[in-house]
Amino acid sequence: MTSADLAGSTIGIEAVISELPAVQDVDSYSAVRIEGQISRYYQPKSLEMRRRAQWFRAVETALAVIAAVISAVAAVTGASGWSAWPPVVTTITAAVAAEAATQRYGALAVEYARTSLELERLLVDRAS
Repeated sequence: MTSADLAGSTIGIEAVISELPAVQDVDSYSAVRIEGQISRYYQPKSLEMRRRAQWFRAVETALAVIAAVISAVAAVTGASGWSAWPPVVTTITAAVAAEAATQRYGALAVEYARTSLELERLLVDRAS
């Protein structure tokens, strides 16, 4: 495969021209690149993942309550057969999917925070 094979995928896309980072030595690299990654990427991503995990946890809880209410209504009204179960199963499935997303975003939040702390430690210990 050559770059010409990808030409159709790049229609309407223009390259963004940007300046090279102002890096001349270890100190400027640390200030521009590492501290920039910490403050503009890893820390914000950690907070974003935590917020997403909290949102998915709330959605999961709401869906679980809805599933319980639907089941209770079906039991109280005496609905028989399969007519009452599809909404219950669908709601439970959504709750399970929300749990999976919660776990993923929670893990990502921890990883972004850990990487940020590790980069900060490397900055402090770089002289040694």
